Amino acid sequence: MLLKRSEDLHLDLKGHEGIKSVLAELNNGEEFSNLKRVDVIIRMEEYSTSFEPVPLFNKQTSLWISNLRRLIINGCGNLEHLLSPSVARRLEQLQCFEIKDCMRLREIIFTKEIVEEEEREDVICFPQLNSLHIKGIPDLIFFCSGNFNIEFPLLKELNIEDCPNLKEFISRSSSESGMHTLFNEKVAVPSLETMTISELSNVKMIFHTDLPPNSFQHLRELSVSGCEILKNLFPASIAKHLLQLEDLSISDCGVEEIVSEGKGLEDQPVRFEFPKVSSLE
Repeated sequence: MLLKRSEDLHLDLKGHEGIKSVLAELNNGEEFSNLKRVDVIIRMEEYSTSFEPVPLFNKQTSLWISNLRRLIINGCGNLEHLLSPSVARRLEQLQCFEIKDCMRLREIIFTKEIVEEEEREDVICFPQLNSLHIKGIPDLIFFCSGNFNIEFPLLKELNIEDCPNLKEFISRSSSESGMHTLFNEKVAVPSLETMTISELSNVKMIFHTDLPPNSFQHLRELSVSGCEILKNLFPASIAKHLLQLEDLSISDCGVEEIVSEGKGLEDQPVRFEFPKVSSLE
């Protein structure tokens, strides 16, 4: 049914049994070692909670997944989690990653059933990922909730939209006074240039005050909209390093100040400027 030597595979699947059958064949692994680009679009004609969640990847997946360059997950109604840490680590060639309209997805990298060997490795890296789009996932709480640091050394474009229950991109084991920040010290995106944040109604802060100075130093475009309880956009500790920022757009947010008050050593005010900003909305 599937072309064993194909480098490109586009799956547009309907119906629970058909999805299980195709994914079972794909996950046999050794016969699909040439795959470099995979699009997976799963459409349920009728959403039904009686269907068991469909696992997209299993232990044999690693035989072909290390060659993936593009992975698109769209319309997986019953999918509750997507990647285990071991599978995520094998996405070494992945350049484009999109997850859209997965109504029951709670986290993208799930960590509840981690084997002892995986616990010894506390870093998950997507070394070639260039763009990450997450949209229309109402139950999503975290990208990853385990005790991991997630690195995206080459990520340039990040869009997170319409995820009203998202608290933190990477969960921390504890949050001060229950204050969650979308990006904390457990996520690294040193090359990020463009970011869109939209309809995240559970986020009060986007950037943690203790992020490394180079975390967002290449950011050029930032658009934030529909974040009703967002109090400010940047802590002063981040704002002073945004020397490449050109376009800044804020709409339909509860933002009281763009840059929150911050103190430096000996309580001296932290000075900052956005020398390249040419568009502010």
